[in-house]
Amino acid sequence: FLWHGETVIYKKNKDALIMHNPISQIPLRYKFVKKNIDDNSLIIFDSTHSLNEFTSSNKKYNNCKMIHTGVNTEYFKPDNKNNQTCRFNLICISEFEERKGIQYLIQAMPDLLLEFPSIFLTIIGSGKLKSRYKEMIDKLSIKDFVKIQDPVNDTRPYLLMSDIYFLLSDGEGFPLGLLEAMSCGMPTIVSDKPPFDEIIDKNVGCRVKREDPKSIIKAISKLKEKKVRELMGRNARRLINQKYSWPNISKQYFDLIGI
Repeated sequence: FLWHGETVIYKKNKDALIMHNPISQIPLRYKFVKKNIDDNSLIIFDSTHSLNEFTSSNKKYNNCKMIHTGVNTEYFKPDNKNNQTCRFNLICISEFEERKGIQYLIQAMPDLLLEFPSIFLTIIGSGKLKSRYKEMIDKLSIKDFVKIQDPVNDTRPYLLMSDIYFLLSDGEGFPLGLLEAMSCGMPTIVSDKPPFDEIIDKNVGCRVKREDPKSIIKAISKLKEKKVRELMGRNARRLINQKYSWPNISKQYFDLIGI
């Protein structure tokens, strides 16, 4: 993504510029980028939503393409070992920002615990809202059921110890963490905001109204049976292999730039 340091090496007539978020999420960066590109700059977006959002507000740019994010499916893959824990493990890996929606999952936990007493939530990330989330957890008296984990270099072991992956953000580019979870054979629960409609359907997970605990509970109820989670996980893994593996995505880039 073009930012201050990259302007030193960026050649707008030769280089492809890759945008990883919709303009509505990071408008100041797009404003900066526009100072360094022209009408014919090759701009690649990682979701159809991000592409459409940009082109609808910037009619003059005529060289915009869409290529999704890719996943290392050889590394992010299911583990045949059975998860031995008696807990029902949810995981959320995200920056601690308001738009990411972690607060809605925390707020839903008391109701979730009434329905699913064995539930446990692990949140991996960092950010300015960390202390606020800890206060929220204490106030709701759920600290025995929620763990906040500092960022890790390798998320795969944590994914493989979990049952459902959550991402309740108010929009994304095309989130790599979500794709990695799916590649590990996990069902997912996401918000009903774009671009999740491009990735998640009823065969691989659920889309929910993130501010509504009942919507979250309903989604988890669909996935409470292990056999259902395993089926959705297999579907998710198959989808990633078919559409979002590195060989698939890299070929699209090679074809685009003529290698």
